[in-house]
Amino acid sequence: MQDRLDMSVIFNAAIDIVTPASPYRQMEDLERAAKLLRDSDVDMVLVDCKGYTFQLKELVQKF
Repeated sequence: MQDRLDMSVIFNAAIDIVTPASPYRQMEDLERAAKLLRDSDVDMVLVDCKGYTFQLKELVQKF
């Protein structure tokens, strides 16, 4: 019997687009990244930084 969960089954997805955008830099950088993701027709956006606020989340959703 297998004790560990096979994570490759759960995370069986391709990452097509990766774009950096720091919340500590110019707002234009975030807008550029959000537009790139919009134009790429992505299904999901993941932001991973303590510096992202609800206002920045709304900015990304706007695009």
